[in-house]
Amino acid sequence: MYAYALVKMTDAALVLPKGIVGELHLLGTEDLGAIVEPALSITDIQQDDELLMQAVLHHDQVIRAVFQQTPLLPLRFGTQFTSAAVLLAHLQAEADTYLSRLAHLADNAEYTLKLIPQPMPEEPIDLSTAKGRDYFLAKKQRYQAQQDWLQRQATELTELQQAIVRCYPTQLDNNPQDGQHRWHILAPQPAPTLLEQVKMWQAQYPHWAIHLSEALPPYHFV
Repeated sequence: MYAYALVKMTDAALVLPKGIVGELHLLGTEDLGAIVEPALSITDIQQDDELLMQAVLHHDQVIRAVFQQTPLLPLRFGTQFTSAAVLLAHLQAEADTYLSRLAHLADNAEYTLKLIPQPMPEEPIDLSTAKGRDYFLAKKQRYQAQQDWLQRQATELTELQQAIVRCYPTQLDNNPQDGQHRWHILAPQPAPTLLEQVKMWQAQYPHWAIHLSEALPPYHFV
């Protein structure tokens, strides 16, 4: 019994996409349900790297498709239960916890802010006019300008990170990679306020390019 996500049971019918290999079903108690694919054996898929990658992508696509219709708690790829009875028993035992999380996440989405350091604009030295002492002076000035740029960039990053934490208390900072920083934040959707905030930050901190993702399921906040 392969599971994709947990949802609150409502009177509104969900339109379920196709699963990794078969049909999806909504299985649950009176208040809490799980999006499941009964016919899927993940063990067989894990033997083939290409099939495994396709399954991981499709798992995410299913979660996103359901998220467009209702709040949910996304489950990790590979989450399985030995039977429907075991799944139902788990939902009944943990119903209060899961329903509380769903209530907290309702009307919210996860957004990723990507902060990319901007290079200093290039101003090549004109060798036809800068020779000898003037050339080395120009090189020294360029080096100092680069140091000033990096220092300002570091200051802006600190101020920007503080602003993110102040404006969005529910957030998570990933470890930077290749100098880029990624912040996952939980915010209401639609997000006109967030969009305006990002525009304001971009104007305030020009040494960084700020990219905002689309509304995503709350992967990091379950």
